[in-house]
Amino acid sequence: AVRPETDAARYPASGGREVYAAANPSGDLVLTDRCAQPVLTRVRWTDDAGLLLEGTCPPASAGPVELVLRHSGHQEENTVAVEREAEAFRASVAPGAVASLAGVLPLAEGRWFPFLRERGETDPDRYLPLRLAPQLHAALPSHQEAGGRRFTLQRRFHDRLCLESGSVLAVRERGAYGQRRLREAYTAARGGALREAVLYASFDGRQYSDSPRAVHEELARRDTGAAHLWVVRDQQAAVPPGVRPVTLYSAEWYEALARSRWIVTNTHLPEWFERAEGQYVVQTWHGTPLKRVGRDLEGTRHADAAYMASMPRRSAQWSVLVSPNSFSTPVLRRAFGYTGEVLECGYPRNDLL
Repeated sequence: AVRPETDAARYPASGGREVYAAANPSGDLVLTDRCAQPVLTRVRWTDDAGLLLEGTCPPASAGPVELVLRHSGHQEENTVAVEREAEAFRASVAPGAVASLAGVLPLAEGRWFPFLRERGETDPDRYLPLRLAPQLHAALPSHQEAGGRRFTLQRRFHDRLCLESGSVLAVRERGAYGQRRLREAYTAARGGALREAVLYASFDGRQYSDSPRAVHEELARRDTGAAHLWVVRDQQAAVPPGVRPVTLYSAEWYEALARSRWIVTNTHLPEWFERAEGQYVVQTWHGTPLKRVGRDLEGTRHADAAYMASMPRRSAQWSVLVSPNSFSTPVLRRAFGYTGEVLECGYPRNDLL
């Protein structure tokens, strides 16, 4: 058995390997012959809601290294610069403000595992996981609030560091019960007075992009006086000034679906959505259907009978379908079971061209 206060020890071996001596989950001493791996000796939150990581890593190569945060689900990656001196390394992460192609955003909801890798390496099998020295175990989990959500440092698989990004939804909005209550509130609000507002959604709130963005920019240029609301999923889209972000699945989102006079979307609205009297829904879709979509998936391995059966009911809630060209019009009508008005005018997103 190892005393709790005993530090881990590492002994260099040939070929980039090491013998690592530390306690296992049962508290017994284990000697491990392994590839040299980084070990964190200090982990702490900073005053500005940042995360400081310090540790040691025997140099496996002479090249520079970088820290990568990798999502356990969809494998998204974010890289962070690393300061290195001999075997010591240091990195600072701001989980509530990470640079991305969409701007500076919080880390998406879920578990993120940190690794060290040679700069430019893209093979995950060559990444080195960050492991916690035994003396750090007792200090976890620890929490920090930043960017409208809670971040939690915790251990996984005994000694792996894990950073969990929490939900942006309020506690009462989470889970099946909370969502059922909000849907009931949506149904009750749908018959009320409409607001002079436009609700935009691009790829289910994942982006500020595509034809909904083009429509917004033109309406903003015309200064119509309508309020502009943009659906944002998990804080993963940055919207410009003058646009109010509306969190997907929040109470505000349900209320906006029920009471916004105009809705502009490029994907399907929820199956339970029902257009209110006086509401106008513009379906721009998002491409020329050279692949199979909607009901045209019938007979393929991707076919979903319930999804295909819902197409006519969903499309009946559209006031108009924007078609990019004469080829797409009959395909979209057939694929979605749509019988309403089609505006075959090209996509707003392409007008710039």
